[in-house]
Amino acid sequence: MNSLLSIQKLNPLNAEIISPAPLKIINDNKGRSIFLNSTKSINTFAILEIIPGAEIRGNHYHLHKSETMYIIDGKVTLYYWLPDKSEVEETLVESGHLITIKPGLGHAYKAINKTLAFEMGTHPYNPADTIYDYRMMAEI
Repeated sequence: MNSLLSIQKLNPLNAEIISPAPLKIINDNKGRSIFLNSTKSINTFAILEIIPGAEIRGNHYHLHKSETMYIIDGKVTLYYWLPDKSEVEETLVESGHLITIKPGLGHAYKAINKTLAFEMGTHPYNPADTIYDYRMMAEI
């Protein structure tokens, strides 16, 4: 499963990473700036708010789309699984984490505190590419 999931903690002072497009973060006395230097490989861009006490967000996997999500502020539990397996793994992700989820990896998020994130995807949003998998989340 590790080849389908990547979690990186970015240095909040002038961090730079390439996945799926160059992402540059500058944190100075004026505040935080997050730059996408190129959108050539991004076909989906979303701002997500994940609220404590609400239903778990996600509960799905994609057939073709890779997702990269940067946690701007907050903390969530990330649940992930292979659709043909019964095991569900979990890890905490928080401000500064960059999560990349490749096609075929089920995923869901539950807020520990109010969380704001942005997501970039390699393919345009397409409901036919999203396979909901509530069966895997029944124990959460």
